[in-house]
Amino acid sequence: MQWNCMQKIVVNHGLRKQMMLELKVTYPTIRAALAFKRDTLTAKVIRKYALEHGGVLVKEISSQKAAAIIAQNE
Repeated sequence: MQWNCMQKIVVNHGLRKQMMLELKVTYPTIRAALAFKRDTLTAKVIRKYALEHGGVLVKEISSQKAAAIIAQNE
């Protein structure tokens, strides 16, 4: 069984500011790209830049899905 999960890239505030300056994008653009709410070429560039400069990809699942996975594996 495959579970859909939310994912995001976590970076510190300094890196967000650096991306704004170097990539010439706004803070809302960075926020949307790192939260995978946009899938444009710019968003892909932002995500790649973030991961190459210390960002961490985090995948989240809901507690209901986690409980179902645990119950399934028992």
